[in-house]
Order: sequence, then C-alpha cells, then structure tokens
Amino acid sequence: MKKYLNSIVFFLKLNSRNPLYITSLILVLSYLGVIIYTYTSSEITDPGNMLQLSSFLIQGYMLAFMFLGFHTMSAEMDKGSKELFLTIPKSFYIKIASNLSAVGAINFIFCIFSTILILTVYKLTGYAFSSLYTKSVAFVFIYWFLPALISALMGALIGLTMNKKFSPAVIIGVWLLISPMNIYFSHQLFKVLGFKYVPGFLHLGVPDPKMSYNAFSGFVFTQEDLINKFVWVISLLLAFSLILMLKRKNVKNSLILLSILFLFVGSSHFFFIDSKSNPSKFHERNIEELNYYAENDYHQPKTSMDYTIKKYDIDLEITNQLEALVQIQFSKEEEGKRSFSLYHGFDVTSIKDESGKSIKHEQYGDFIDIELDQPTEKLIFQYSGLSSPYMDANQYAAYLPYYFAWIPLKSEHPTMKFIYNSNNRLPSQPNTPIEYALTFNGAKDIITNLEKVEKGKYAGLKESGISFIYGEIKTNKIDGYDITYPVTWENSMPAVDSYVEQIEESFSMIKNVFELKGAEPLPNKILFIPTRGANDSLASETMWLQEGEQLIILIDPYEHHDEETFERKKYLIPYQMISALLWKKNRVVFENNDIPIIFNYLAGAYMNKQAGGAEWSSFEKEFWIDEILFETNSESHKQLIQEVNSFVCNAPAEKVEDFLLQWSKLLNKPDVNWMEIDNLLQAYK
Repeated sequence: MKKYLNSIVFFLKLNSRNPLYITSLILVLSYLGVIIYTYTSSEITDPGNMLQLSSFLIQGYMLAFMFLGFHTMSAEMDKGSKELFLTIPKSFYIKIASNLSAVGAINFIFCIFSTILILTVYKLTGYAFSSLYTKSVAFVFIYWFLPALISALMGALIGLTMNKKFSPAVIIGVWLLISPMNIYFSHQLFKVLGFKYVPGFLHLGVPDPKMSYNAFSGFVFTQEDLINKFVWVISLLLAFSLILMLKRKNVKNSLILLSILFLFVGSSHFFFIDSKSNPSKFHERNIEELNYYAENDYHQPKTSMDYTIKKYDIDLEITNQLEALVQIQFSKEEEGKRSFSLYHGFDVTSIKDESGKSIKHEQYGDFIDIELDQPTEKLIFQYSGLSSPYMDANQYAAYLPYYFAWIPLKSEHPTMKFIYNSNNRLPSQPNTPIEYALTFNGAKDIITNLEKVEKGKYAGLKESGISFIYGEIKTNKIDGYDITYPVTWENSMPAVDSYVEQIEESFSMIKNVFELKGAEPLPNKILFIPTRGANDSLASETMWLQEGEQLIILIDPYEHHDEETFERKKYLIPYQMISALLWKKNRVVFENNDIPIIFNYLAGAYMNKQAGGAEWSSFEKEFWIDEILFETNSESHKQLIQEVNSFVCNAPAEKVEDFLLQWSKLLNKPDVNWMEIDNLLQAYK
C-alpha cells in the first residue's frame, strides 16, 4: 500500500511539469469555475437546469479526462521508463494502477466539490431539502463521474495500444462518438449505417442534451443506463488488463481474462443496447398524439351507455407503462350492448364477468363496445399501455386526472379533440356518486382525492371521479390552502399568496356575474401540476375545478421561473377559470368551438378590466379574436364577432354582465350556434 501511495504522489509530482497534463487539469478546474459563474450570473432560473443542461460542459470534461487517461499510459510506455520499472518486482503494475487511481481521484474530488457547491447554492437560495438534493447527487455520479471515468479508461487504453502520432486523432474520434452533445452527430452517422437510432450503450449522457429540466418527472435515471455504465467500466478494465498480460506474454492469464471479457460483454452489454431514449424518440409521442386527434375525426360511441356504475375496484401498477385490473360494479344487472370510454393507448387484453366468463369486446379510438349475452352485475377489465403524453404515467411521474379516461368511464366523448393546432382535453368525468377502491403498491407517495385506508390502499365516495398524481412535487399549507407545487418552484412560492387572492377574487366575480348560487366554495386544495403541453395555447386548457375537491392549474414543466412568476400569471386567471366553472364542470363538448372561445376571452378580458388589470392583459383576447376571424370563412360570422367584441368593450357594465349571463346559459347546449348569439346581441343593442 505504501508503494502504491508513494507512486501516486510521484505521478502527480512528475506530471506537474508536463504541459499536456497541466492543460488537461486546468480544463477540468475551469469546469468548476463555469458552474460557479452559471449559478451567480446566468439567467437560467430553474435549478434543475444547472445539471440537466450541463451536457456541453460534460463534453469538454470527458475530453480532458480522455487525454489525462492517455497521458497516464503513454508516459509509462516510454521505453526508458518501462525498462526502469520492470527491473523492480511488480512495480510496473503498481505504477500503472497508481497513475489511473490519481486520475480517478482528481475526478472524484472534483465531483465532490461540485456537488457540495450545487447543494450549498440550493440551500442558500431557499430550497428546502427534498428529492432534488438526493437526485442531484445521483446525477453528478451518473452523468459526470462515470462518463469521465469511462473517458479516462478509454484514453489509457488508447495510450497502451496506439502509436503516439495517431493517438490524438483516435481520441478525438472516440470522443465524437460517445460524448453527450455529439449524439446528434452520431445519429446521422448511424443512420447512414442503416440504424434507426444510436445504440443506447454508446450514449453516455442524458436522453436529450438540449431538453430542459422537467419539473414534473425531475432527473430521469434508468437502472439500465446505470448498469450500462458499469458494464463500460468493467469491460474497459478487463480489456486493459488483458492487453497488459499480452504485452507481458502471460498467455494463461490472458486467455482467462479474454474469456471473462467475452462472457461479460456478451451477457450484459448488448442486453442494454436500447435502454436509453434517443432525442429522435423523445418528441415522437407528443407528435403522434397531436397527429392522432388531428387525423381522426371526432366521433362518439356506437352503442348504448344506458347504465349506472355503482363501484370501481382498481388495482394499478405503473412502471414504463400503466397496467390496470379494474372491476366495475353496476347498480343493477345489465344485458346487451354497452359502451365505455377508455384512452386509446391502453390495450384491453381481456374483459370478464363475475363468473370469469370472457366478454366479447371491440376497441376503437377512445371507446370499447361490449356485448353481454346474459344479465351481468360486474365486469373485470384488464389492460395496459402508454398513457397520453398530456396525462402521462411512468415510474417517474403520473398525472391521471379525474376528467381523463384512464379507467373505463361512462362518457360519450373521446379523450381529446383537435382544435387550433392543439389537443383540447375533453371533460369525461362522471356526474353521479360512485364508490372507489384503489390499490397501488408503488414506491412513490401519491396525491389522490381518495382517503388513505392503509399503505397502498385508498377508498372513498366521489361524484366527479378520482385523480392519481405523483412526481417531483410537494404540498405545503399556505394561507389556509394545501398548495401542491414542483420542488424546483420553491423560490417562486413566497409570492403565491397574491396569486391566490386573485383566484379568490376571480372566483367570486364569476359566481356573481353568472349567478352560480349553487356552486360550492373554492376548494382548499390548489395543485400546480407541471404537465402543460407544448401546444396548449388556449388558457381554458390549463385550469380544472373539481367542486369540493381540488383546483388543478397546469403549468409548463420547462418554464423558467422566479419571484415574479405568479405576478405575471395573474391576468390569465379569469381566462382559465370561466371555462372551469361553466362548461367543463358541466361536461359540455361543443360542436362549434369558436363560440365558447370567443365568449371565454371576451368575458375574461372584461373581468380583468373590472379588476383594474393592466391594458396588456387583454392581449389574449385580441390574439384569439384575430385568429378566429382569420379562420372564419363566413363574412356574416366575422361581422358578428366584431360587433360582439365592440359591445362588450363599450356597453355599460350592467348591460355587459347581463348579456354575458344570458350567453353563458346558451353554452349549456353543445349545439349552440351563431344565429342564437346574433339574436341575443340584437336584443341588447
């Protein structure tokens, strides 16, 4: 051990005069300086992005360690140095091991200091201890320390086997192939070679180096990715040892190592070849989801929904996909053809009755038709699949809201409808009291509107469905409300009280203007869930009110935020809340979507004006009126939209409010049309 430690010290002293070694070391230390600068001077406000977007820094870090590793071997393979150490028993192996250990120690110490720095910044900037801390440590280990270690071993292997003249070119070539940001270069290369994607084992960085931190799922680590990196390390060490043995002409040990290497790589390495998502795959689901509803016309179920559900028993498991066993109990025995709504991404493998008899079924779009050839009181659905990217469910985060058909629902609407280049979520929630029993034995702490009975079991009687949520979120009591928010939004929360006051004010104003006397008070649970989609341009998409239960506000998972975030969002509240309190709560889906959109933005702008909102807060209204005017072919409808806008902007407040009230009553009908709006306007002119 003493020889080993002395050798490390000797290596460091010897190389302190080497320009290549010093340059590589300066590059590594500069990386720490870049981190400090990023935290103190950058406009990036999401702490998760300090690590999530660090691939371009890891790029240089890996190159520096590749050259450091190369230098540890090239110096030892010098003829004079090699012959000197070979004269001392075992000293050659000790020297090589100590050189590699010195480089590994530099990597380790740097990562430790970087981690301490990052966690200190979290603490000093007001982030309470949470999973963000532990996952940041894991991120540094998986995406900084291990890639740098792999790079150093690769550099050492090149130094051991290659001619010095060609080694720099080989190092750059290997670096171009495996470093995180070069995944885009590698993708084109492998495409030419006939591969659809870059093999996962060659991609040592995050799935998409350009994608910001997702505030809902947080840092994503797969077990396969971690094992893949360890396979890299062990394979390189075995290959390194094998070459050393061959150079010393130790044939017996060489054959043993060669056998171990082949067995190890053969059984482990290629098993994880596709374990990592490629940037090309990353956005594929979102595009497919958007295209699915754009290309498939809105349709309704083929058969009857004349039944009443009494109870659900749900057994749920979520890994890379959702797997569910759902028992439905009817209020009375049912017979004949029946339909249910279920998201099309879930493939139904079987439906059975209470006796275990298989039920014939047909799944199309977001619906399932079944045929009961005898009186049946209970049905058992078994299905699995990927949930919608708008309402995802995986091992990192799940958002399965009450209005989404993640369990078979009695709803004549599909999950979404394509409107103005966006998927508009449709209200599919139940409207009658139903008993629910939910079993989920996952490792995550879930948020649900059911009561917890025991570990992994939840139950309750609910009138408008149940929600199932988990992710990188936390709940705190703020001003009497249980407010759930992403852990990385800690810095924005001191200003949430004024935002909640605006919610209360808008809620009260909407209830008064639209005479919602029977409406329940504002729920004391407010959830800020970071699942807003990239194409969610309508403000009405981002707020859902489940009466007596919870107010869900969808926020952008990639949004940069600061202490002014909630102040900037306040003007959107009326635009979001009107639809949540009116037609979405009443499960109304319109044939003509322009009418509720125009109503929503006119009424929202009016309420902002009455509340003393800034002039720029009417920007949303102006944008959507212009958009609908552009898309409208009928000149008479264009003129009517302009007249309605003028009336709401200029008429006395009392008259405007009465006009909006009568219009809101028309919105209880899915087939409301422009003629009815025109007749209403003429009555108020």
